[in-house]
Amino acid sequence: YIASVDVRTEYVDDKSNHQRVIYKFRPFVFEGIDTIEIKGNSLMPQRVVDDIVKSCLPANPYRVDIGLMDKVREKIEKWYQDRGLPFCYVGYFDGMEEGTLRANVIEAKVNNVAVRYERPRNGESDNEIYSQGEVVPAEKIIAAAGFKKGEHYHIDDGQDAINNIYACGLIEEINIEPEQDMTDPSKINIRVVVEEVQPKSMEVRLCANACSAAVSQCYTLSMHASHR
Repeated sequence: YIASVDVRTEYVDDKSNHQRVIYKFRPFVFEGIDTIEIKGNSLMPQRVVDDIVKSCLPANPYRVDIGLMDKVREKIEKWYQDRGLPFCYVGYFDGMEEGTLRANVIEAKVNNVAVRYERPRNGESDNEIYSQGEVVPAEKIIAAAGFKKGEHYHIDDGQDAINNIYACGLIEEINIEPEQDMTDPSKINIRVVVEEVQPKSMEVRLCANACSAAVSQCYTLSMHASHR
């Protein structure tokens, strides 16, 4: 969308002998365009589409440049962002040769959910990664996370998943890492990074719980005996 670029340099000062590079861009102007369309926006109501189109049509509808494209993009993406949908955005524009400025929207959906197990290394800054859970199986973590293939990723889904996984117990740390598929931008792959409770730590907790229960039981029996 850039018609030409002019590049020139100028001295910053005489002491350092540094030069400043200045770029001057001239946007390409598409002519004969009198319509704006939004495609792929299944979540966006038609009234919102109409408002965006109405507010973005230029006074001279036959001349459209990158400035107008940015305006259309910002309004569309703000609507999705305000509703907590970070993976919905304008992928590209086309249709200019047909007399239409068409914004093609990508509403990415959850595709794959995987678990990565990590634990601290003694005396090292990076964590050790291991493939299978030693305490909690990956299937249980994925089920607790609640992500569903084919659903849109909402910004609150990550925190909800963390809370649900913590509720299962036996997990020390959790990070949710959603990322767009590099080969298909309509797909989101989610990595759930967890640090399990170490077996020794788990034994201590179980022992502490058992001791606490035993003390409580002894106290209850002694109270019954004293009443007799």
